[in-house]
Amino acid sequence: MGQFCTAVLGPLWQTFVSSFKVYHLSIIQASENADNVGYDSDGSERSLESFEIQLFELWTTIVGNSMLAKVIAGNIKELAYYTISFQQITEEQVQNWSRDANQYVADEDDVTYSCRVSGSLLLEEIVTAYEDYGIDAILEASQVCFRESRELKQAGSADWWRLHEASLFALGSLSEHLCEAQDSGYNVRDLLEQMVTDIVGTGVHQYPFLHARAFSVVAKFSSLISKGICEQYLCNAAHAIASDVPPPVKVGACRALAELLPESNQSSMPNNIMGILSSLVDLLRQASDETLHLVLETLQSAIKSGGEQSTSIEPVISPIILDVWAQHIADPFISIDAVEVLEAIKNAPGCLEPLVSRILPTIGTILSKSKIQPDGLVAGSLDLLTMILKNAPAAVVKAVFDTCFTSTIQIVLESDDHGEMQNATECLAAFISGGRQELLVWGGEQGSTLKMLLSAASRLLDPELESSVSLFVGSYILQLILHLPSHLSPHIPELIAAIVRRMQTSDIAGLKSSLVVIIARLGYGSSLAYIMSE
Repeated sequence: MGQFCTAVLGPLWQTFVSSFKVYHLSIIQASENADNVGYDSDGSERSLESFEIQLFELWTTIVGNSMLAKVIAGNIKELAYYTISFQQITEEQVQNWSRDANQYVADEDDVTYSCRVSGSLLLEEIVTAYEDYGIDAILEASQVCFRESRELKQAGSADWWRLHEASLFALGSLSEHLCEAQDSGYNVRDLLEQMVTDIVGTGVHQYPFLHARAFSVVAKFSSLISKGICEQYLCNAAHAIASDVPPPVKVGACRALAELLPESNQSSMPNNIMGILSSLVDLLRQASDETLHLVLETLQSAIKSGGEQSTSIEPVISPIILDVWAQHIADPFISIDAVEVLEAIKNAPGCLEPLVSRILPTIGTILSKSKIQPDGLVAGSLDLLTMILKNAPAAVVKAVFDTCFTSTIQIVLESDDHGEMQNATECLAAFISGGRQELLVWGGEQGSTLKMLLSAASRLLDPELESSVSLFVGSYILQLILHLPSHLSPHIPELIAAIVRRMQTSDIAGLKSSLVVIIARLGYGSSLAYIMSE
C-alpha cells in the first residue's frame, strides 16, 4: 500500500492541483486558447474538461474505498477546496446560459457531464466516507473560497463572483446533509447567511448567475436561514420576476418563490399575491420547454399560497393554463404540470365553479367526438375531468355527469387506446365516488345508469383485452361495491365470474392483486360459495 501511495496518489494529486491553473485560465476565464475538443478511436471526448472529469471520477472512487480513504484523510480539506474551485462557472457556460434560459434550467436540473456535477458527486462521497470530518472539511473549504472571492472583489477582479457562486453551488448540492449537520451542532447557518447577504448590494445585471444562485440556496436552506433573510429574498424574488433582469435571475427567483411562498404567511408576503401571480402569468407567455415547467411549478405554489386573493385572477390564469395544457397534451411532463396548476385553482376559495364552467363545454365536445381528436387529447381530457371530480361537491359532480358521463362510458365500451381506457376507468371511479347513490337518479330512466356502469365493468373485465387496458378496473369495481352495494348485489355472481376469467388471462401482477382484493371483499356468505365453484 505504501508503494502504491508513493507511485500513484502523489503524482495524481500533483496532476490534479497543477491542472487547475490551466483549467482556470483556458476554461473558466477563457483567457487562453480555448479547450480543443477531439475524440478518440472509441468516440469518447478528448478535452481538458473531460480529463478533469475523469480525475474527479478517480478521486470519487478513491474516497469511496475505505482503505484509500484513510490514506488521503489528511488532504481532504485541500481536496474539497480544489473541488469547489473547479466548480466555478466557465465562460462558455456564461455565454450559453445567457443566451438560452432553457439550457440553464436543464443543466441545473439534470446530472450533466461537467466539472460542476462531477465535483458535487465527489463532495457527496466525501461526506459519506468521512461523515462529520468530511462536512467540517467542506465547510472550511467553502469559507476559504468565499474569503478569496471577497479578496478578489476588493482587488478589482471582474471574476470574483465565480468563486462565490461556486461556494454556494457546492453547499447547495449538499443541502440535505448540511441541514442535518446544523441540527448536530455545526454552525452552517452563519456561513450561509453571510454568503447570501453579501450578495444583496451587488448589481443584478453585472452578476446574474451569482444572484440566481443566492435565490436557489436560500430556497434550499430556508429551514436554516433566519426568517428575516428569507422574507428579504422572498421580496427580492417577487421584484425580480416583475423587473427587467437577466433570465437566469428570473429562473433563480422562480425557484425561491416556489419554495418560500408555502412557508410564508399572508402578512409577510410582499404586498399581496396578486402582483406575483400577474408577473408569473406574464412569464408564462414567454416561457417554453424547461422554463415553462419551472414557471408552472412556481405558479402552482403561488396559487396555493394566495388563498382568497387567487379568486380574482382565475379568469386570467385559467384560460392561459388550459391553452398550455392543450398545446402540450403530448408532453406528459408539461401537461401534468398544467393539470396540477388547474387543481390548485380548483382548490382556491371561490374558483371551483367558474373553472368548471370554463372547462366543461370544451371537454364535453372533445369526449363526445372522441374518435376524431388528436392523439392524447381524449386521454388528457379524461384526466382533467378526474381531477375536477375528486372531492367536488355534488352540484359540480352532477354538472360534469350531465355533460360527460355518457361519453365516458362510450369510450370505455368502444376505445382500443390504452391511455383513453385507463383514464376513462379512473374517471368513472371518480364519478361513483362523488355521486354515490344520487348518480343513479341523475341518469333519468330507471336503471339506465347502473346498466351503463355494469356494461363498462364487463368490457374492462373482458379476458380478451390486453391487461394494461384493464389496469384500473379493480379500483373502479371497488367504488361500485362501496357506494352502490344494494344495487350491485343481484349482479355479484356474474361479476365474480368475469373477475376470475380476467385474472386467468392477466399478465400484470398489479391487476391481479387489485382483483384479489375485490374477491376478498365479496368473499362472504353465498358469494364465497360461488367463488369456490368458479
